[in-house]
Amino acid sequence: MFRNFFKVAVRNIIREKFYTVINITGLSVGIVGCLLIGLYVSDELRYDRFHENKDRIVRMVMESKRGQNLNHWPVTGTKPGPFFSRTFPAIQSYVRMFLGSGVVGYGDKIFAEKKILYADSSIFSIFSFPLIAGDQHTALSSPENIILTRSMAEKYFGTEDPLGQSLRLDGENDFIVTGIAEDVPDHSQIHFDFLIQFSLLNGENNEEWFPANYLTYLLIDNEAAIQETERRIDEYMKGLKEEELDLRQFDYATFHLEPLTRIHLHSNLDAMVPNGNLTYIYFLSIIAFLILLVACINYTNLAVAQSSRRKKEMGMRKVLGARQNQLFQSFITESLLLAGIASVLAFILAIQLLPYFNSHSGKNLTQDALINPEILLLLCALWLVVGIFSGIYPAFLFTKIKLIQGLRK
Repeated sequence: MFRNFFKVAVRNIIREKFYTVINITGLSVGIVGCLLIGLYVSDELRYDRFHENKDRIVRMVMESKRGQNLNHWPVTGTKPGPFFSRTFPAIQSYVRMFLGSGVVGYGDKIFAEKKILYADSSIFSIFSFPLIAGDQHTALSSPENIILTRSMAEKYFGTEDPLGQSLRLDGENDFIVTGIAEDVPDHSQIHFDFLIQFSLLNGENNEEWFPANYLTYLLIDNEAAIQETERRIDEYMKGLKEEELDLRQFDYATFHLEPLTRIHLHSNLDAMVPNGNLTYIYFLSIIAFLILLVACINYTNLAVAQSSRRKKEMGMRKVLGARQNQLFQSFITESLLLAGIASVLAFILAIQLLPYFNSHSGKNLTQDALINPEILLLLCALWLVVGIFSGIYPAFLFTKIKLIQGLRK
């Protein structure tokens, strides 16, 4: 039965070429718009969710007050991380970070680099930044060690084995390459091309509440303990004497904990990369829905406009014994076939438009992003929704045509 419906749909599509081209074009534009917006939204929602411990990682945010001015900062001094880790059992580990820049050289290759990350060696036990070469437990064990990302290793060493090679930073400090990390995903709030020990920063060995210049992340026992840990930290900070805290220019200071996966879309405090905007995500989703709705309405209107031309077809099919539900299924099949062709064209068009989309959206999405399971599932959903929603009213309208109306000239 379905084979017969498919043949009828193909014949109608071929016979009504002008109508087919208009419909496929309209549906393709609607689907490609939804696809690209869906790609953007998917990338925003995926931020920092590739970490194995994502639900247990928090960022420390400092709250301070001076007079009537209440401020929040995404940075801390060198003390909060190690001190609270020793004080509160729920805190398993901590990592402090500082993103710097410098001139890196190897032989006659010298480049100014902007993503040199100073971090505690615990970064690998907290975050999921896999090493493709080297041991994550020892790669940052010495101040003379340096870890490169895959792209930086290719940039400086080509096909040569980077491990054990020496890199010079700022023309005076030599580092031994002890690890190669996979390139950091774009949907990460932490980015680096080079990774060296946090201890190389001046003053790191002194645990101080101020100055606050460093990103500090904590690994909590479990997600349920985050709020309780924050409450205990706040109580401790309120009990500190002013001279012990050394407030200097603030009336008081305390710390809050931001869950890692909520920072990008829910926090108004940027770190290494600008945060997203949840309102913008909602706005784009509404636009995608409206684009799809307009495409479906246009298809429906064109199909209804054809009703007078297809009355005779309906009449003859009823004379030949076609039942109402069979006519209905036939029209839905035709609509799904048109939507399927439009979906394939939309996918091809999305690949071609991706570079222009990246330049306007600030993203760095590749073609691989279009073939991930989420986007392919979205494409299938768009095909079904567009095919069924667009065809259901015309199918209902045509199948209600009476036999005598269909045979009347």
